[in-house]
Amino acid sequence: MCSYFAAIMQMLVFMIGVVSQLTSGFWIHRFGFIVPTWFSLGCYLICGLWVMFLVPESHEKATHEKHNFFDIKSLKVLVNIFRKQRAVGRKSLLLLVFVVAILTLTTMGLEGVTNLFVMRSPLCFGPKLVGYFLACRMFFDGLGGAVGVKLLGKFFSELTTCGISVVSQIVEMVFLAFATRTWLVFAGEYNE
Repeated sequence: MCSYFAAIMQMLVFMIGVVSQLTSGFWIHRFGFIVPTWFSLGCYLICGLWVMFLVPESHEKATHEKHNFFDIKSLKVLVNIFRKQRAVGRKSLLLLVFVVAILTLTTMGLEGVTNLFVMRSPLCFGPKLVGYFLACRMFFDGLGGAVGVKLLGKFFSELTTCGISVVSQIVEMVFLAFATRTWLVFAGEYNE
């Protein structure tokens, strides 16, 4: 039941992402960048207020002592996570943190660089076309996450599935690097 709920949530997140990307080009074309930015900020504020005031606490408080926002005890707890002796060893934890940091940097950097790439010559995408491109990317990422991983998981191990994902990303980037026409950019997204 839990995996079914998670699949439904993933599908909703990606479909809403597709709709938001499809409409973002129209918003930017019609209103410029100011109105969509304020709208996004308003959505974040509503979500933040919702979580702070309407979502109930999921854990009971262990102690009733008062904590300051910037407390040295919190920093000590964070440092102790890395200092604590483990059966696997600290090297595995540090390697995991390093790999996650590299993946986060490349993922965040990839989005911005790809968007800038399609806006420059010879492609010169306008706001609407960038919205279509991002919607297409979001759709295929969602489809790959929901269907592709499940399908590949039946035939391959998790490690092989991750390898296929990395190779697919590399092929998409190479394809995009040599794209000089709009249809080539969208074909590269389909390849992912």
